[in-house]
Amino acid sequence: MFAMTRLPRPVPFRLSRGRTTLLGLVLLAGFILPTRLFAQDHRFGAGYNVGAIWFTPLNPQPGQTLAGGSASDIQIETGWVIGLQFEQWFGGGRVGARVGGALTQLPLTAPDTTGRDAGLWLIDASVLLRFLPARPTTTVNAYIGAGVGIVQYQFGTRGIVVFDSANALYNGDTTPRVGATASFGFDIMTGLRWHDSPIGIRLEATDLYTRDSPMRRLSAPEQYGSVHNVRVTLGVFTGFEVLR
Repeated sequence: MFAMTRLPRPVPFRLSRGRTTLLGLVLLAGFILPTRLFAQDHRFGAGYNVGAIWFTPLNPQPGQTLAGGSASDIQIETGWVIGLQFEQWFGGGRVGARVGGALTQLPLTAPDTTGRDAGLWLIDASVLLRFLPARPTTTVNAYIGAGVGIVQYQFGTRGIVVFDSANALYNGDTTPRVGATASFGFDIMTGLRWHDSPIGIRLEATDLYTRDSPMRRLSAPEQYGSVHNVRVTLGVFTGFEVLR
């Protein structure tokens, strides 16, 4: 007869809080340190973003209605926006060029209509200027941008819509409005890679300003004036090809 020997109970492996923290820092360093060589000094970049968009009234300074009362505002509600961006940096990486697009669909607030949405496409091309040189050790950088853009407003119909209480009329015109853009943002490199390309986070505020609104006055044969389309977004981008 063979003697039965009881095996000792396995001891579970546990890491102390200090060891767990140290291991986390080591793993994080493994991601970050190799990527610092490709921090802000990429030639090309592409990314997407999500955020919020806010609008000034589509009938600025509406005056009085045809009935003689004070006219109300026509407002696109604040809400979501999504977008894409593609960029190229030149020379030492301080100056770049970018094209981007965004879209949204949000409720239209007007006194004479309910249940109507406003759909928007926004496209812009900008020149970017970084505050700091694009050096291998630069992981955070701020930038400003300026350029031109277009915005197309769609209100679910190509027919005429009258807003009596807002002294406004929409004639169904979906022609894109040309305007100017201004941007301010921050790029933060995460230390992560995608197919050996660095991944960064971008926080940006952009205003696409158009000189005329899609709305016309009822009390006079003229277009309403300027509209601001302000976006605040958080996005992810990937850089390609190191600047030489």
